[in-house]
Amino acid sequence: MGEASCHPARALGVLVTGVILACGGPVPSRGDDRGDGPDSPPDPGPAHDEIGETPDAATSDWSRDSGRDATTDPATDGKDPCERPKEDFCPCGGNPECLGGYCVVTDEGRLCTSGCAPGDADCLEAASARCNRSDWAVQEVSTAVFGTLWVCLPLHPRLCRPCVTDEDCASHVEAVCAPYGLEGSFCATRCDHVVTCPEGYDCLEIVRGSTDRVTACILAGGQCPCSPLSVSDGASTRCGKSNTFGTCTGTRVCAADGLSPCDAKEPRGETCDGEDDDCDGATDEGFPDTDSDGVPDCLDPDDDDDGVPDGLDDCPFAHDPGQPDLDGDGIGDACDEDLDGDGDPNTTDCAPLGHAVHHGATEECNGLDDNCDGVTDEMGASCTWFFEDKDGDGFGVGGGRCLCAAAGPYSAVNNADCDD
Repeated sequence: MGEASCHPARALGVLVTGVILACGGPVPSRGDDRGDGPDSPPDPGPAHDEIGETPDAATSDWSRDSGRDATTDPATDGKDPCERPKEDFCPCGGNPECLGGYCVVTDEGRLCTSGCAPGDADCLEAASARCNRSDWAVQEVSTAVFGTLWVCLPLHPRLCRPCVTDEDCASHVEAVCAPYGLEGSFCATRCDHVVTCPEGYDCLEIVRGSTDRVTACILAGGQCPCSPLSVSDGASTRCGKSNTFGTCTGTRVCAADGLSPCDAKEPRGETCDGEDDDCDGATDEGFPDTDSDGVPDCLDPDDDDDGVPDGLDDCPFAHDPGQPDLDGDGIGDACDEDLDGDGDPNTTDCAPLGHAVHHGATEECNGLDDNCDGVTDEMGASCTWFFEDKDGDGFGVGGGRCLCAAAGPYSAVNNADCDD
């Protein structure tokens, strides 16, 4: 069938009453086994063809097509009920195989079922008798081409099927994709005082988003099983793993051995690895990014964005495309804490660009403050001894001073004066 949203009807004696929403779509006549009708495998979208092919709209007597009187009970002569013509609930590949006229797509696979055109009370009585599974019922279905039909269909198709959106749950009954927490989301039949849930399910109010509230059949305990249809469709849902670091999402898929475990990674503290380790939507947040290019230094091949790769850069964290290195020590001037390599840091060196001038250097008579003590060419430098020569005769007396040059009375280079 085409796109559908139908409520299951309720049996009242033999007949069935109920409010049914349109389940429109073209339905070929029964017996046309081209494989492109409702007995074909379902499309991946919501428009699954649920009720198989129908008989000609103008005919309600199906005995000519099915090979039996539609008003009689199923044969009891010992024949295998799943030999052609197959009775209801037998596996099938097309409508012509089925005694009741329909090969429908169900969660259990493609199964034979019965149906009738409206107004055929005898056919409806027989179809209702054959529709004897507790989880199936004859339901009124409206089609776009053939109008109303009465067909034995599941009451809760797609129930517990893994899903992502409501469209994954579309069938002839109204259902929603209900969240089950970190386990994922699964199809749930809408329920109320008329539509009740099967055993093992509770009719509960669920909240989707901030405002969407619906009542639906929720599994009371355990894990949703994977039906044959869910396995063949590869039905999947989003799931999650959560701890103190955050919540990471993943996927679960129906396979032959059941629903796969959630493949989400375990959240962990953020490390500098190019991954969103805590699954908060940000990668490597909180780590240094010297050049502010959005790539943390631990992953950036050129941290200072100077065009020189970090492995060749003499200052990986300082922008210096020319790579100057005054003292040739392999540490570029942009980041060298001792530019002149004299052992005196730039912050204390009174001449950071002069290798000979630094704290602890020998004071020379050179007009410089070689030892950075704030005095230039002070006494004691590499000097000459000058003696006091008060009379200016070139001969001095006393102990003298070691000076870079004569200063005041200290002008004689000897102390040989006997009368100064």
